[in-house]
Amino acid sequence: MLQRVRAFGITHITDFPAESLAGRTFAEVGRIVAELSNFETGQISGQGLNRSTGTTKAVARAAVSEDLKAISRVAQSLELDQPGIADKFQYPRSGSARALLAAARSFAVEAAAIREHFVTHELPADFLEDLSADIAVLAKVIEDQTAASVESVALNRTVESVVKQGMLAVKRLDALVRNRFRTDKSTLAAWASASRVDRPPRKVKSAEPSVAAA
Repeated sequence: MLQRVRAFGITHITDFPAESLAGRTFAEVGRIVAELSNFETGQISGQGLNRSTGTTKAVARAAVSEDLKAISRVAQSLELDQPGIADKFQYPRSGSARALLAAARSFAVEAAAIREHFVTHELPADFLEDLSADIAVLAKVIEDQTAASVESVALNRTVESVVKQGMLAVKRLDALVRNRFRTDKSTLAAWASASRVDRPPRKVKSAEPSVAAA
């Protein structure tokens, strides 16, 4: 709608001098449209970043998950000779990234004290170093994703504020345009079309089945 109003103002630029109230208000609408266009570019960029982060997060989660499963398997074997040790290496019930990260950090601490037992059970000699590296990657991904979400919320709020400014400008223009073209039905119709607010179509509720059909 704001783009249409801006176009209307450009078409009728000679009717509204730049120094007039209408001219200044049309200029404000143009500025708002440009600002919203920049926001849109930022939102698209942010969405792309979120998708990229999501992919990286899945990879990081998978790496930590495999580490934990391998360590947990060894702990189950060690349980035969050292009852209670498996309790320290329980794979988390929740498969969320944060749950895996917390479990991985705990595994790293507990496994360091009995490292040789895990190596004896065919884990690589540097399995703790691998785990530490995977923990760092997953932690960074979670941190980046959280920061991106906060930035997205802030951007949406800013966009809402700018849109409200645009709506107020159009409301102010409505009286000015209608007064200027009060005897010009064709131009008034063009303004009505340009300044209308598009609404999403209503969803048609499906009819409930009749008693007989039920």
